Amino acid sequence: QEQHEQLLKAWKESWEARGWETRILTAQDARKHKDFGTLEKKLISLEINEYNRRCYWRWLAMVEAGGGWISDYDVFPLELTAELGAEMGKNGTFKAFDNHVPSLIHASSNEWDRVIHLMMDLLPNKRADDTVISDMYSLLEVSKSSSKNSIVWSYRVKTSINYTKGSDSLSLDCSKYSKQLAIHFSHHLCKRAASAQVFPLANVTIDEAVARRAEAALLLMDDYRNCQDRHDDEHVLPKKSLRSFVNYNDTSVNKSDVYFRVIQSISTKKNNSSNPNITAPTPPILVEVIN
Repeated sequence: QEQHEQLLKAWKESWEARGWETRILTAQDARKHKDFGTLEKKLISLEINEYNRRCYWRWLAMVEAGGGWISDYDVFPLELTAELGAEMGKNGTFKAFDNHVPSLIHASSNEWDRVIHLMMDLLPNKRADDTVISDMYSLLEVSKSSSKNSIVWSYRVKTSINYTKGSDSLSLDCSKYSKQLAIHFSHHLCKRAASAQVFPLANVTIDEAVARRAEAALLLMDDYRNCQDRHDDEHVLPKKSLRSFVNYNDTSVNKSDVYFRVIQSISTKKNNSSNPNITAPTPPILVEVIN
């Protein structure tokens, strides 16, 4: 539970440092959708556990929230500033930036509704013993259709950590992060980086790497900022270190409240853009299930 809270706070501060506002949606938002009962009944009949059922709920919540941006809470921003998000969000077409992995998506409310119904239609009537059913695999089935269902698929979420090992330190390989909107600090990424000894935190075991994802993500955010400082006069991240944003002893967080939060979301700050001609879009949504 404490690790979830640390990661959530690091996620929140990192996106806000890029010009976004964060807000929280709950399971109640999903329950407002007229087809919540239909979806829940189907998932229960397929013996889907609560965690994976909640992953489907967030799609319905996105419809009720008016559409926008969605991100897992272990996804951290690279090039995706609020201003860029506002520009990219002008087109409501369903855009999946991590291919079939629903870690970073933007779509209008109607598009969210259309795609979740495609996913629902593709659910089997009976679950085979070895069948994995989750919203990720449902989106994968949608991606296999010949027409691609008018969805824009791309790979703009980084899924690896690229540091160069020196004699006594690590140096971020800045060239490997070009054109990437965000980085997904998944369990798999952390385990792989720790095994290769290129994890942002030195001398950690694989289990420790997963447990300390929040701290490692903020270290990488600092290193990415330094890359931008060396190559761009306009600093992508503020000079203040993001590492100082996370207070792991913060007693203001209600632990029971965090546990039941289903969805995180972000929306651009209306007066934060340096371009007065860019207005804030429909609030972009960043979503994750806290299990």
